[in-house]
Amino acid sequence: MKKPDLSKLVPLGAQPRKQLAAIFGAIIIAFIWSLRVPFTIVREYHRCTKDLKIGINAVMAGYSYLSADGLYGFYIVAGLMALLAVWNYASHFIGSRADYLMRRLPARLELHRRCLTLPFVGIALSLILSVVLDLAYRAIYTSLLNKLSLI
Repeated sequence: MKKPDLSKLVPLGAQPRKQLAAIFGAIIIAFIWSLRVPFTIVREYHRCTKDLKIGINAVMAGYSYLSADGLYGFYIVAGLMALLAVWNYASHFIGSRADYLMRRLPARLELHRRCLTLPFVGIALSLILSVVLDLAYRAIYTSLLNKLSLI
């Protein structure tokens, strides 16, 4: 199978594999950081069931309290992708001044496509993943809260 040509999605002279590795590496780190949320939820559930001996006062903390900073990593990744877009534009104005070449091309949007495609993909992946994980973590919280109320 032939590998796709990603060189048309990055600025002239840039290496697409490095940019993709940076994007996916940042998203993986944000995902690992977000795993704090389900562990915090399970820890709170065990605190309510074991430590309080399942009494009347066994109430779990609210979801917004338990997931306070768990998904911030994805928003930081989105901010870093905006900085990557700025860096991509700046790279055309450093050294050989590739912006002059880009202005002479018949496709007027070539510069913008090369500078913004991968950062926008990173922002979209980051925000979609944060929403999906928030819904999954909310489902875990709701199921444990329902289990606690049935006891």
